[in-house]
Amino acid sequence: MEQLKNFKSSHLHEKLRLSDNDFDAWLEELGLLHGKRTCGKCGGRTTIKVKKDRRYGCWRCTTRDCRAEQGYLCGTFFEGTHLTTKQIFHLSYLWARRLGKYTDLEFLWRKRFGDISNVFYNFWYHVSLFYPCERNE
Repeated sequence: MEQLKNFKSSHLHEKLRLSDNDFDAWLEELGLLHGKRTCGKCGGRTTIKVKKDRRYGCWRCTTRDCRAEQGYLCGTFFEGTHLTTKQIFHLSYLWARRLGKYTDLEFLWRKRFGDISNVFYNFWYHVSLFYPCERNE
């Protein structure tokens, strides 16, 4: 998460140039996506099952009698959207920097955290608190 402190547009463009899989791996490092999951049904280990017709696969339980599946983005900030993780991350940067058509909106984040350079970091820091993700260790 510390990588997002003083995150500049040059950093954003560097990250957006990554492949989708590398970008998601970076989000896992930050703790914004799950690096591993525990089955919510039986508590067993899960692996990622690739789905050919979808951008994101799903987490599938490896326990023979269970085999429960859960969406890859389930339980994260990115769940329930039709946008990619890159698009959401990019939009959040624009929002935090008040770029584009967002200048008319006043957010409580600015009042609470003051310095604009802290807004982007604090936004994702709080997202990580509300949507805790398991990490590979």
